[in-house]
Amino acid sequence: MARVENKVKKVIVAKIGCDPKKITPQARFKEDLGVGSLDTVELIIDIENAFKINIPDEQADKIHSVGEIIAYIKANPRVKKTAKAKAKEREREREGEY
Repeated sequence: MARVENKVKKVIVAKIGCDPKKITPQARFKEDLGVGSLDTVELIIDIENAFKINIPDEQADKIHSVGEIIAYIKANPRVKKTAKAKAKEREREREGEY
């Protein structure tokens, strides 16, 4: 599922503007990427929007690293998408959007 990792990475780079090489599964938002608590909340919201998912606040509070957000996305299936929505998402990915 490299697509999940790549999409998460793109969202993080777009949000905080850091070097993409710094974004590894082990990278912690605050300590390694310098993301403050408010920016972390906004980053989670951006990831929710990009993946069309909802991360409950009690779960979001437990996410402190890139690997944790990737694991959460993989472990929690999204609402079933229509074929049209899937095609639109693939088109956006080809165009370089998240």
